[in-house]
Amino acid sequence: MLIRLFLGCISIYAIYAASDVPSMPEFAKNTYQGQTVTAQNLRALMPPVPASALAALNVWLTSPKAVALLEQILPFKPRTLYTKFPADRKALQDSGFTNLSRTNYVLSLDEAEDAPVLKIASIKNRFTSLAMGAGIDQCHFANVAGKVVDKRTGEDVVEKLPVDGVTYQTASRGAYWLILDETLRTRRYITTPATYLTTYPSDAPTIDDNHALIIQEALPQDKVLLTPEIAATLDVDVVEELVDTVIRCGLWNTHRNIFVLPKSDTEPLRLSLVDNEQPNNTVPEIFFHQSDVRFSGNVDAGIGELLTLFAGNIERLNVIKRVVENHAIINSERFAPNYKADVMQRLQCIPDVDVVSR
Repeated sequence: MLIRLFLGCISIYAIYAASDVPSMPEFAKNTYQGQTVTAQNLRALMPPVPASALAALNVWLTSPKAVALLEQILPFKPRTLYTKFPADRKALQDSGFTNLSRTNYVLSLDEAEDAPVLKIASIKNRFTSLAMGAGIDQCHFANVAGKVVDKRTGEDVVEKLPVDGVTYQTASRGAYWLILDETLRTRRYITTPATYLTTYPSDAPTIDDNHALIIQEALPQDKVLLTPEIAATLDVDVVEELVDTVIRCGLWNTHRNIFVLPKSDTEPLRLSLVDNEQPNNTVPEIFFHQSDVRFSGNVDAGIGELLTLFAGNIERLNVIKRVVENHAIINSERFAPNYKADVMQRLQCIPDVDVVSR
């Protein structure tokens, strides 16, 4: 019963002073080196793809099955997008490639253990983003007689999608990487794998989901998924950094996306954040945190997932609680009031205890 209460209410420890938080113009954390990250400038802001990663991609593309797969899952006309989903799954199955993800397309570019991976947003995520742009939230979807309809009106959702609409779910991983890269330069315990943005074909004029590809370096083989059992053993300063990073960067999806990199002779134990795509209910026109409300909602969701991860560990929940309650971003007037209320309600369920650092 206690654990169930924690899932609905939790909090965070923030010894991060207001002066240590991005200035107000950067509140909706979508700037990199002083520039607002947009779908138009993202490619220029991203680091160049290393020659070794490009070589791995080009070798992979020598396979006719690889080319056929990309040509199946990348191009789409919005109003046929959802009906393509079964065909895309079949194309992936027929290709012989193993999908490393349950929801998106994540494919290793080589059989080597340290081979980079290719990441592409799923058809479902693209469809949902388009529907949000048309004013239809995914919670109102229903499958009726082979059609996707709005449960409130019975209207065909597909018919409401823009004929030439585009989405940026795949490219949003690059945007998140930029924000993380800038934030994590001053962090000791949190990291994220090098991430690169390219297109198919390589000379494509845009980075929308018809063309965008994400290449990400592989994690070390001795990585382990951060589970509640491991989370309970983390030092206080590691938890503090994790919570602060979630808030600053608007990381909404941490479940099964945090890996532990063991200590070495030169590095402390670190946590690696690996799968950062904007929520699929992001309206394409406000790509990546251009809305304070969108950013606030992402922070709220991310805090909720942290509370679930640490549920039952009263000391670490108190660390989270203090960070959240005192964080300048949470307490800013620009943080959406409804999401702040939701965050604070979660925290009220955590009884106060003394935290012993170790």
